[in-house]
Amino acid sequence: MNFPDIIFPRNKRDFSVTIPWAWELSGTIIDDCPSSGCGFDFASKPGYLKLSFFYDPDSGVYFASGGSFTAVPEPGTLALVALGIGGVGWRKLKTFRWKIANSR
Repeated sequence: MNFPDIIFPRNKRDFSVTIPWAWELSGTIIDDCPSSGCGFDFASKPGYLKLSFFYDPDSGVYFASGGSFTAVPEPGTLALVALGIGGVGWRKLKTFRWKIANSR
């Protein structure tokens, strides 16, 4: 894993940092496998990792206080959402026109 450097501030205040993140873990299971081995790969979707830190004045160091991961949607997701919203809008417009035409 390539983890970017985090520079801790000298102002002794709590802070958060957000970094792009994707991880991958691969390996081989040796026990009870065929001669070719049992390989595995685990990978996350790309996204952003937010890490929060707080400063403890008694010890004079920063401690981790939390973290969260937000996945970035796949590129086609936005197009599908736009297509769905457009379809709903088109249907509403068509229904509205039909109601006007039949009310006369």
